[in-house]
Amino acid sequence: MHRTDGTNHLLNLFASADPAAGRPTGTLVTAEWLNDNQENICRFIEAAGITLSKNNYGQLEAAINVFINAAINNLVNNAPINLDTLDDLAASIGDDDDFIGTMNSALDGKSNNGHGHLQSSITGLVAALASKSDDGHEHTTGS
Repeated sequence: MHRTDGTNHLLNLFASADPAAGRPTGTLVTAEWLNDNQENICRFIEAAGITLSKNNYGQLEAAINVFINAAINNLVNNAPINLDTLDDLAASIGDDDDFIGTMNSALDGKSNNGHGHLQSSITGLVAALASKSDDGHEHTTGS
């Protein structure tokens, strides 16, 4: 595609006739420019899977909608119905605009995987493990 470059264009824009400015006629619209625009539009419509139809003035709009809907569907990517809009996603995290901060605060002070407890300090654990130890190993209570 290209901008108009017919006789009497102004910076590749269409211009009206202006005899005082030395343009007795407006910009000459060339067949090359018209064909270029026609083919770009027609190919876009056909790429959307729409067959060109004379006097159907909604084809370009329909083609645009095909591509918009495809982009939305790719974004949603078969998400569950209750999580397929941004509003659904926001609702799923309580409409919390600082969800990360909320989660960090909730996790702050929680123990990490490296912590430990003596078996004797866990109520009922030693007794529960004692009856399970039948494969040659044993559990100790520690001190």
